[in-house]
Amino acid sequence: MPDSFLSEEVMQFAREYIPFAEKYIRLDPYFCSEKRPALYLKEEAQRPVNPNWINRLHLYKGQSTGGHYILQEPEITPGTKMSEEQKLKWWEYKVKGIRSLEIHAQRNNSGNLGMMIEEISDKLVCNGYYATKCIHMDSDNSVGTQFENAVLNHIDLAINVYSDKAFTERKGQSLANGRVVDASLRTHLLRFERVPFRTLIDMAILFFDSQVLTMEWITDQFG
Repeated sequence: MPDSFLSEEVMQFAREYIPFAEKYIRLDPYFCSEKRPALYLKEEAQRPVNPNWINRLHLYKGQSTGGHYILQEPEITPGTKMSEEQKLKWWEYKVKGIRSLEIHAQRNNSGNLGMMIEEISDKLVCNGYYATKCIHMDSDNSVGTQFENAVLNHIDLAINVYSDKAFTERKGQSLANGRVVDASLRTHLLRFERVPFRTLIDMAILFFDSQVLTMEWITDQFG
């Protein structure tokens, strides 16, 4: 069986989307890599995301950008009926424990463009640990490549597992700024190779738990 963090919608997408693409799926939910995730360089970032770079991948060597979206508990006036939007925000905040969606993109000095999006959930799982959902991808397409024509070397879905101490530190940081504390463990769940860049949009909608924050970021980033 696939990992429980992968919904049926993600699995259906993996089966039907580009059937002959290289795919790697985590089947054993009890295995976590002991290798720590790579560190991020600390950079100044914008909140919300800068939408101007993505259309033609206008991040030059050494440049980075980012965004940070925070889910607030909706303020409900006593005696009033919650709107559908308030209900969704309340459910995501109180039941799912979602707190933020954080984005970082950077083109390194070799010209490779990398992007990381992490959804932070303040909810204990696995006997006192915290698990956050993460998407990582990279592309060798150069500056000026149209987004619609861009291809990812890979895109993977993963969970980052934090101890209580590490998570306390992580909550005080933002991936939008680049460098954050290492997760205690990371396990990869699903990986595609050589797929269109816009696969990121589909994966984010299917994988992340927060409809509110995911759609806010996608609207800002991709218009």
